[in-house]
Amino acid sequence: MNRLILFLLFCPVILHGQVLVKGAVSNPSGDPVASANVFLEGTYDGATSGEAGEFSFLTYEVGEFILIVTHLEFAEFRLPVIMEGDSL
Repeated sequence: MNRLILFLLFCPVILHGQVLVKGAVSNPSGDPVASANVFLEGTYDGATSGEAGEFSFLTYEVGEFILIVTHLEFAEFRLPVIMEGDSL
């Protein structure tokens, strides 16, 4: 199974208690991966990457989470993240 590389421009932006999570998903060659599912483990917060591999979603969650990226053609990618309400 191919490996998936996540190029995560993990840009948290605080919006009235919400945190904006955004980035891009790419393959080992650097090509964008469309239709990848990106979400915080144990929550309903996430998004699907677009044609350019970019994704973004808002969350109210705080604390330690695992950001998961899945796609049918690639192995699952897991990234530990710390979501804090006032600084990330």
